[in-house]
Amino acid sequence: MRQDPHRYLVSSCAVALFLAGNPLAEAQGPAATSPTVAVTAVAGDMVARRLFLAGREAFVRGDFEEAEHLWERAFALSGRAALLLNLAVVRQRLGRPKAAARALRDYLWLQPRDERRAELRARIERLERQAGLARGVSWRGWPMWSAAGASVVLGAGAALMQVLAEQRFAELAASCGRQPGGCPEEDIASVEGRVTWARVLLGLAAASAATAVTFWVIGGKDESERPAEALEVRP
Repeated sequence: MRQDPHRYLVSSCAVALFLAGNPLAEAQGPAATSPTVAVTAVAGDMVARRLFLAGREAFVRGDFEEAEHLWERAFALSGRAALLLNLAVVRQRLGRPKAAARALRDYLWLQPRDERRAELRARIERLERQAGLARGVSWRGWPMWSAAGASVVLGAGAALMQVLAEQRFAELAASCGRQPGGCPEEDIASVEGRVTWARVLLGLAAASAATAVTFWVIGGKDESERPAEALEVRP
């Protein structure tokens, strides 16, 4: 079965960070207070690396909830900000844009000088907009279906009025239309009125259909945004 290309973005996420990164004890420098503290830090970092790798495997096989759980534990142990980018990816895959935006905000708080700061802020705004749509009105929800339903009803009404106009015209043509003086003005006006109503209803049906298509396109843009998918975790 063909794998989702986005899943391999996270497969490479933080590999350099975890497999080539220095232990937390080394980051402390020569001022480490005791061997016990250093050993504890190294052990915690090793556990965090294993959790990260297990989370990567879970993500690749599509178990996003397990990946999120493992990466949260890895972040709690290591405190490495890059893991927050992984969490943003997996949380959006789980349909939780608000939580994904929060992870990106936490990342920027820990890494305020990141060169992608403007891009990340734009992604946060899109995620928060998605979260607002999830809580409120989705363009592909009742607005689109209401417009589509109105288009069907109005189209049916236009067809019915056209049929009634044709029937009335046939009746007049078979009766007074054969007489020298023709049909009365009110009978002719009744046919014209039905034709006019058919045209009006048809126009409204077309407008409703266009509105439904517009809602579908707008909704598709909001749903297709995956702000965190293009991120690459760096050490």
